[in-house]
Amino acid sequence: NTQFMKKYSPSANRYPNGYQPKIDYYQAKIADANDKLEVHNIIFYAGKLKYFLNKQAEQDARLESLY
Repeated sequence: NTQFMKKYSPSANRYPNGYQPKIDYYQAKIADANDKLEVHNIIFYAGKLKYFLNKQAEQDARLESLY
């Protein structure tokens, strides 16, 4: 029954404040892992951070193209 299926909208609605909260989160995780010298976590979180930085850059570029 389709009335009970969730309708997924573009990521703009999933991230109403852009990707900055995720960027802040992963920057904090990297800082914590750095303090604990957890190299494997630094690398993992850096990959996540890079992903969200790129997503934010794409979103910014789309917004700029509208104006």
